[in-house]
Amino acid sequence: MKFILSIILILFINFNLYTQVNDQIEQSFNINNLPPEKLYELKNIPEIKVPEKFKNKKYSLPGIVDNSTLPYFRDILYQTDWNCGQMAGVGYAFTYEINYVRDVSADLLSNQYPINFTWNYINGSSSRIGASYYDSWKIIKENGTPNVEDYGTVIGSTTNWMTGYDKYYNGMKNRICDMYSIKVNTEEGLNTLKLWLNNHLSDSEIGGVANFYHQQRGYDYLPYNTPEEGKRVMTSMHDEASHALTIVGYNDYIKYDYNNDGKYTNDKDINNDGKVDMRDWEIGGVICANCWGENWGNNGFIYVMYKLLAEIPEVGGVWNNAVHIINIKEPYTPKLTMKVKLKYNKRQRIKITAGVSKDTSSASPEIINEFSIFNYQGGDLSMQGETSGAIEIGLDITKLVNYVNNGYPSKFFLQIHEKDNDGTGNGEIISYSVIDYTNNENETVCPQNNVSILNDTITTLSVIKTINVTDSLKISSYYLPVGHGNELYNYQLNVKGGIPPYKWEIIKENYTEYQKNGEIPTGERVLLDIDGYNNFIGQTLPFDFPFYGKKYDKIYITTNGTIVFDSSLVFFPYPIDMEFFLSNNKVICPFTAKDLYMNSPYSPAWYYKNDSVFTIEWKLESPYFFNIYFNFFTKLYPDGKIEFHYNNISTSGLKWFGGISSGTGTNYSILSILNKWNISDTLQIEFVPPEYPLSEMEITDDGLFYGTPLYDGYSNEITFKVTDFTNASRIKTLRFTTWHVSIDETTKDNEIGLLCYPNPFQNETQIYFKVINESLIQIEIFDINGKIIKSLLNETKNSGNYHIEWNGTNNYGNKVPPGIYIIKFTNDNVTQVKKIIKI
Repeated sequence: MKFILSIILILFINFNLYTQVNDQIEQSFNINNLPPEKLYELKNIPEIKVPEKFKNKKYSLPGIVDNSTLPYFRDILYQTDWNCGQMAGVGYAFTYEINYVRDVSADLLSNQYPINFTWNYINGSSSRIGASYYDSWKIIKENGTPNVEDYGTVIGSTTNWMTGYDKYYNGMKNRICDMYSIKVNTEEGLNTLKLWLNNHLSDSEIGGVANFYHQQRGYDYLPYNTPEEGKRVMTSMHDEASHALTIVGYNDYIKYDYNNDGKYTNDKDINNDGKVDMRDWEIGGVICANCWGENWGNNGFIYVMYKLLAEIPEVGGVWNNAVHIINIKEPYTPKLTMKVKLKYNKRQRIKITAGVSKDTSSASPEIINEFSIFNYQGGDLSMQGETSGAIEIGLDITKLVNYVNNGYPSKFFLQIHEKDNDGTGNGEIISYSVIDYTNNENETVCPQNNVSILNDTITTLSVIKTINVTDSLKISSYYLPVGHGNELYNYQLNVKGGIPPYKWEIIKENYTEYQKNGEIPTGERVLLDIDGYNNFIGQTLPFDFPFYGKKYDKIYITTNGTIVFDSSLVFFPYPIDMEFFLSNNKVICPFTAKDLYMNSPYSPAWYYKNDSVFTIEWKLESPYFFNIYFNFFTKLYPDGKIEFHYNNISTSGLKWFGGISSGTGTNYSILSILNKWNISDTLQIEFVPPEYPLSEMEITDDGLFYGTPLYDGYSNEITFKVTDFTNASRIKTLRFTTWHVSIDETTKDNEIGLLCYPNPFQNETQIYFKVINESLIQIEIFDINGKIIKSLLNETKNSGNYHIEWNGTNNYGNKVPPGIYIIKFTNDNVTQVKKIIKI
């Protein structure tokens, strides 16, 4: 008995010692200390859309799912460096999901995917620099990844970069299609996760896996005489996330007595917050794979109670209360690639880009293709890192196919960008070629070789090549059908060519900035109960405030001097790259700078009581300036107008930032007075919204244009953008109109017999009509704005059937552009209109 107890004690000590060691390995990787743009991307992975058949009902789910037993899941990994994100996100999740799609076993090296291929591009050649699994997924989405057979079985080296074009080309076919998040702090979110684990949210009989970030802290054993008794279970987490795990399944029956009342409940308020939710659950948990070897936990796995998925991260829950999943792009074969052989002695000082120009005499590309690899990465090492000499690589430039003239020569560029201030970097482009896989792997080799890489500038090589493209990306919809005021409208936009999946968006008009003379706001103000650095408070508005196409009745006021519309966007330090933050967040920012903060009562913030305008006032300070305060205001109006006021601000050269943004990355306005040293209290900055914001009309990612138009007689152009899998995009402007009558529906059609064929038409159309009694007949063509385009007929006709041709020209004989037109038919007692479309 003593021997057994000793063995148990040794195992327990070893387990906790191992836990401490690995906690130390990950301790310095705090996910909230990632660069702001990286943290933003991870926080804003879109949530998965749940199919309708799984909504609003209890879908029958098994009580236990464990996908680690399937052949698609590889053996447990052993982590020695700060690459848990890559082990979880690539070693486990990507390997599993692509093997599931291909129905192959993870036992073979050809069906396993390396940890270090992606990690070595983002770790600065250091084993102690961690990176999120999102960074690796992004590389795989854009460039693919080789398998272990091509890359090699090495895991521990942070200074190894693969050489060999064929290996890169093979890896281009292994791609992620999309990345999604699932919020798991509610029972509904947990059910979505369980559906994914059980059936991939589809009709599949096999489910998927998921990843999340946390920091492990509390461990125990599942109690005696309960399901899975004696297995290791995680019962609490640290408040700073630093480690990634992979969810491989769930078990609805495991139990843990959190409040030590001798009972296991999911319907009792055990945390005394006055309500019962998942944070009170003592039954059920997910099964997680770790990367600390098979001697850890339950042979490398551990249970995590459902309760921890819902706990707020600040008190020890899953980071951002979200798990992340991927789906695979399969099959995928590149259409156009670039093969490059080069050498350089300090690889992090160069970046490789590709480009194309339709003008073969051009000295620079019209369209540039950047890459997430070979992008100032890898430290001051040679291109292969541990091995000196040249490296041969392949890069997928399929995106550029969409920007060439089919069947005509185009110029393809290779550019090496060098940042080498001390002049110690040196190397050369040994060879460069472009390979067209739409034409029997036709390779065009650049006649220049062994070209020295120029110091601190761009070295450019090019080849001229003709690409025969029959399926380039384009928006194939020619028109938007007429809508009617206060009636639900929807129309599916169509796209041809490119590589799916596609993502649609509406490019909305931007705000207009005006500078005016104004006065500092006054009135009754209320102190906002926030202070410190990087804090915020939610505030309900006295009216619905329209901003970039949506209306908001609540905003979040931050201690950094900004207004945001989503509380999750303010949980991280204000970024150094302020333009990136502004462009990629929906935000109103009158004035901000690094480390600005509030220190009540010396530098507080207020809002002003007024039902017709909402005013916020900040009085901020900076650690870099003693006894200097930055006092400024923002006023929001019901019509969407925004005003900024400044109270005699002297910045003393402080680098500050401001503007407004839709958060799409492209539609934003930076303040025209940016970084001005002295701002008078008479200066008023005004942002006026566009005249037709179309706030009632939206478009889904897959191109369904929908909404309820507010009124009839509306006509305006809308610009749509579609982006395909390769990140190529197309833009098209179509006119959207609401008409005061239902143009194609009338009780007079049978009497007149008005018919247009073909409709839509390209060159000409026949207009058929019936005359009951002799009368004066007028047929006129109007554009959608009501302007007369063509008078086709104005004469008396006897009773009978007639037709007349319209060849798509106006009264001057000029061809009219594609679009929607109105035919107006008039006789003595009947007027009829009909819609006709020219494509």
